[in-house]
Amino acid sequence: MLADDVPVAPGSYALLDGKVVHVDAPQRKEDPMRDDQAVLYDPSTSDEVIREVLDETAARAAGAYMRAARAATSPAAAREYKASMREVWRLKSDFSLSREQMVEHILRTQEDLSRLEKG
Repeated sequence: MLADDVPVAPGSYALLDGKVVHVDAPQRKEDPMRDDQAVLYDPSTSDEVIREVLDETAARAAGAYMRAARAATSPAAAREYKASMREVWRLKSDFSLSREQMVEHILRTQEDLSRLEKG
């Protein structure tokens, strides 16, 4: 979703007319190559591909965290999920990350996604 040609982070937003808009990151089918750590560490894999994997992983995680926040049974848990969602979105938007930092964030986010999806 874009607002004035700028990507909008997943979350809940209040509109001027008092309505609330919920923006979720879409759930996507996983490309089996995206989970292959050998691809992430292969020097022939371009930095652009690593960035794409980071972007896709972060978007999936942001959506999963937002869905978890909505399903949370306590306000504290909802705040924690929303903070995690904002953190992965921040990393997605950080273009100063080195290749090693991107790979580290991809792997950690994939672990978090696995944990979230298992419930």
